[in-house]
Amino acid sequence: MSQNMLLKLRSLRNKRRMLLCFLDFIVIICSYYLAFILRFDGNIPAKYYTLFLHSLIVTVVVRIFSLLYFGTYKSIYKYAGIDDLITLVKAVSFSSLCIALSVLLYFNLHYPVGYPRSVFVVDWLLNMFVIGSMRFYHRIYHSLIKTIRFEGHNNLSCYGESQKRALILGAGDLGEMTLRGITNREKLNQKYNIIGFIDDDPAKRGLRIHGIEVLGAIKDLAKIVKDKKIEEIIISIPSLQGKKLRELMDKTDPALYSKIRLVPQLEEILRGKEINNLRGVQVEDLLGREGVEFDFNEQLPYLTGKRVLVTGAGGSIGSELCRNILKFHPSQLILFGRGEHSIFCIANELRNSRRNGYELKEVIGDVINKRKLEGVFKLYRPQVIFHAGADKHVPLMESNPDEAVLNNIVGTLNLLEIAEEFETERVVCISSDKAVNPSSVMGCCKRITELLVQSRPNQKTICAAVRFGNVLGSRGSVIPLFKEQIARGGPITITHPEITRFFMTIPEAAQLVIQAGAMGKGGEIFILDMGEPVKIVDLAKETIRLAGFEPGKDIAIDFIGLRPGEKLYEELAMKKEDVLKTNQNKIWMVCPNGTRYNTSLYKNIKELQVLSLKMEFEGIIKKLQEVVPEFHPPVHN
Repeated sequence: MSQNMLLKLRSLRNKRRMLLCFLDFIVIICSYYLAFILRFDGNIPAKYYTLFLHSLIVTVVVRIFSLLYFGTYKSIYKYAGIDDLITLVKAVSFSSLCIALSVLLYFNLHYPVGYPRSVFVVDWLLNMFVIGSMRFYHRIYHSLIKTIRFEGHNNLSCYGESQKRALILGAGDLGEMTLRGITNREKLNQKYNIIGFIDDDPAKRGLRIHGIEVLGAIKDLAKIVKDKKIEEIIISIPSLQGKKLRELMDKTDPALYSKIRLVPQLEEILRGKEINNLRGVQVEDLLGREGVEFDFNEQLPYLTGKRVLVTGAGGSIGSELCRNILKFHPSQLILFGRGEHSIFCIANELRNSRRNGYELKEVIGDVINKRKLEGVFKLYRPQVIFHAGADKHVPLMESNPDEAVLNNIVGTLNLLEIAEEFETERVVCISSDKAVNPSSVMGCCKRITELLVQSRPNQKTICAAVRFGNVLGSRGSVIPLFKEQIARGGPITITHPEITRFFMTIPEAAQLVIQAGAMGKGGEIFILDMGEPVKIVDLAKETIRLAGFEPGKDIAIDFIGLRPGEKLYEELAMKKEDVLKTNQNKIWMVCPNGTRYNTSLYKNIKELQVLSLKMEFEGIIKKLQEVVPEFHPPVHN
């Protein structure tokens, strides 16, 4: 913000305080005079009128000084609350006490008529009422408007706008904040008529929050929705996620699925998102699990104050890694990727994220270009690297195996070699569950990157890989595809009725990757707990319902057969791998296999690179099978 702008803002604040102080000056004089009028039934005797005039100066000066001293002019009265009321009571009471002492000690000695003590009480009441009304006029006004809205007829607001009849699930602090946010905002996209609250706490049953009654428990939801003709349900219970949210929706009329709204998560609110920024339920919400708690004592040393480079920083996982890395206050964050638009978007977002104290660098480049990597390392010397850049689309890599080898294998090798050359402290590579007993080129290439991580010779650079399944909402995942197909009127296409996949949300995956990176000692493959596998057909049905349609009736589901390289189900570990628990219950670890620099592995990678540059696809497949015996590619026609 410019210096001129700051000066203008200060000038406006000073003018506002001066105006308020002047109004208080008028109020104090009028209240003091009115107190005398009331004391003497509208006719002040001459001797007491002289007493009033002589004591008026003391009253005004002491009262204004007290209001200034207690900071009543520093509040934003649009948000005036209990704390502001308490401050005002203190200021008016303190000034009344000082006025009473000065009057009793001085004026009683110099004025034989004596001072009428009831004036103190009346004056205190008048000041509290009038000055308080000036401070709380905004809250009072909106409370009146809200009352008119709730008591109006035919669901019309005082402005004549149609309202949705809605329930708020959760009568706790967040529910109260939600009600205030909805009713106090003047320009909501959707006007709501809040009919009541739903809460499982029996002690709250029948009670009211800002005039709105707690109607019943969640088990009564279906009946309340029907009886009260509810059109939307606003969920403001932080713990209502994943399985609990699915159970709730099972108790709800399917016609209301697309009308359920969620308030922002607490973390989003702390980042500045308004509580009334409601959104519809996504499939990610239904599959979401418990949040990930960071062990700050473990993570802080490895990221705080460090220069951190993220490859594929514009992608779904890469960009979420960047958002989470900033929580640990790195000194520099280097965004590396080959998609200029995606790098521009995440850089722009991070610059507007209100986090300070770090440098943000954008680099457009490709890990296949080793000279470019060397230049980046010479310039920025990253200390921690998250390697999220990769080709991930299974069918595309089946028809472009050369690109899969160059980007996923050769690119990773380039990064590891240069990181060791510049003595980077730590490299964390993103792997995939498709690397386990791979049936696709993409999965096989990911398996070779895991072997690379396990075979690095340099102990100065700690290398680890993190293996997990699909992430909901990522580019190329099934959910965006399903939504596009629904928007076109269907059908939704699925390869097989029994196909299953592991899923987790992007934020959970990114947070666990950061935790796993802290645990590495060198050569480990970490496996993220993906929970239970999900049938893709069930995912499709939930997506259809959330769009407000009925599966099979409104939107058809067609099965088109497995694509090249695709498996019916995925695995997270091979039978021969020794999998151990870690101190984080959502992270498992495959122990290093004890083999270090493997000459034959690197010789085979060089041969794969040559074959890829020549686009000899059959030779690439044969060489991949030689390097990874578990690789069983599909028969290509």
